[in-house]
Amino acid sequence: MIGKATSEVEINIPSSEYIQRDQFDSYHCSVDIFPGKSFPLQLIGITHKANMNQLYTMRFRLSGEEKNLPGPGMSTMVTILYKPEEGRRVSVPLSSVFETNQGSSVWVYDGVTETVRSHPVKIAQVLVSGIVVISSGLEEGDVVISAGVHSLKEGEKVRLLPAVSPTNVGGML
Repeated sequence: MIGKATSEVEINIPSSEYIQRDQFDSYHCSVDIFPGKSFPLQLIGITHKANMNQLYTMRFRLSGEEKNLPGPGMSTMVTILYKPEEGRRVSVPLSSVFETNQGSSVWVYDGVTETVRSHPVKIAQVLVSGIVVISSGLEEGDVVISAGVHSLKEGEKVRLLPAVSPTNVGGML
């Protein structure tokens, strides 16, 4: 509309997300000063050249018709939803995922040899809660490593931590 000010949001994404841009479906954002509220976003564009940090810039327009929209300088969390895919999805903690030259990966534990091996995965969604939704790359029953992922090596022997006892409230013992 002519004369109506619109707010814009700008984010930077890594190359592992940039190469999946055709799978982006919709976008929304949340702002700390508007707790529990989500604002729909309309994609304006994505730069086709990475910046000095190897990140690609995405620009959005707030597409809501509300009077109280976020303003310049406000810290915003953007959520990118991917197009639905066939197959089953798995959720893992964000701390389980690491980047390689081939993209996103996780370490999968082999209980027989007590070693880990790297599995490339396809990320469908990253949730604000710190959970990553994986659309492919994991099988049912895979045990995914969630701590120390940046210090492990292919085939390294590891031990799993014992489960926390139900009587050990808070896991302090």
